[in-house]
Amino acid sequence: QDPRIKSDISIVCFNEKQWIGNGFLIPSGPLRESLEALKRCNLVFINGCKNLEIEETINKINSKIKIFYTQYKLINLNNLKSEKILAFAGIGNPDNFFNLLKNNNLEIVKSINFPDHYNFSKKDVLKLNQEAEKLNAKLITTEKDYFRLKNEDRKNINFLKIELLVERKNDFI
Repeated sequence: QDPRIKSDISIVCFNEKQWIGNGFLIPSGPLRESLEALKRCNLVFINGCKNLEIEETINKINSKIKIFYTQYKLINLNNLKSEKILAFAGIGNPDNFFNLLKNNNLEIVKSINFPDHYNFSKKDVLKLNQEAEKLNAKLITTEKDYFRLKNEDRKNINFLKIELLVERKNDFI
């Protein structure tokens, strides 16, 4: 987003469910820039289902912009299908992660939110392990959160590997 950096292409990403949230810029809302910034963008990725209202809003601002839809595909689901899961996440919108688990028919017995970019302490990890043991559940988190944990804290924690599928990928490339 630094305007001093010369770029060849500009891509904006939205989540179809949250779209622009309350419409305010950070820190009051989820937007990094106003929607008017779409005037200088080439591509939009919308993670989620096709949404003509969103497309119409984007095209009113920039009719030349190309819109692509994306979906998340879970890679390592098989070893989790028959397990009870305690899911935790310290990302911007943890409900997206929890819904992804539920939508893939995983049995979530409890979910715990932490603030975005949260630094997990030993005490946090101990509490998570104790709660998982009490619920007879496996601990699952995002790949991002997993790799922010210290190596010794990862012992009983699994993460979901996610691949981003781009509709019309060849057109994008």
